[in-house]
Amino acid sequence: MPLKYLLMKESKFVEQIKILEDKILNIKKESDLEEYFDYLSLKVNESKKEIGIVECLKLNNEMMRRRNYKKSNISQVKENIPLSLRKILELIYEGKCQVSNFTFTQKNRRPYFEMHHIKPNFGNHLKNLLVVSPNIHAMFTYANCEEYFDNEGWLRKVKFNNEEFNVYQAIDNIKDKYFGKYVHF
Repeated sequence: MPLKYLLMKESKFVEQIKILEDKILNIKKESDLEEYFDYLSLKVNESKKEIGIVECLKLNNEMMRRRNYKKSNISQVKENIPLSLRKILELIYEGKCQVSNFTFTQKNRRPYFEMHHIKPNFGNHLKNLLVVSPNIHAMFTYANCEEYFDNEGWLRKVKFNNEEFNVYQAIDNIKDKYFGKYVHF
């Protein structure tokens, strides 16, 4: 079967990709999100991780806002992290803890990690979220914890019971490596 190619103006192609990218934050089902990343990866001829990196760069420019609450019959419940944002961070950090670099593979062959809100009352901004192992997550919750931020608001170090750990922030490498490569956002 012969291959078919569709030629179009670059501006039209960029417009179509922008429309696809704008849909990502509204996807609610994990299977739909997987299909989205597969489709966009094929369309732009980039890996899913590269697409996650582009989304990360775009989200980095947003302002941090207070976290929304959902209504519950019992009490207020904090909103969950959008599935798309969780997927972007999974792709960038490969499921590895930003503090300990630990992960393990689940039976479904995906890395296990948890998401931690540094400031629990603030929303789902990249500077307020960490990919963490279960032990590190528990330490953030229950240990004596001191946090050290840089001038841009990124968590750089944390002390649990006076033991100091560096916090890996992928944005450092992403900015250096990819900033000039993706000009359409």
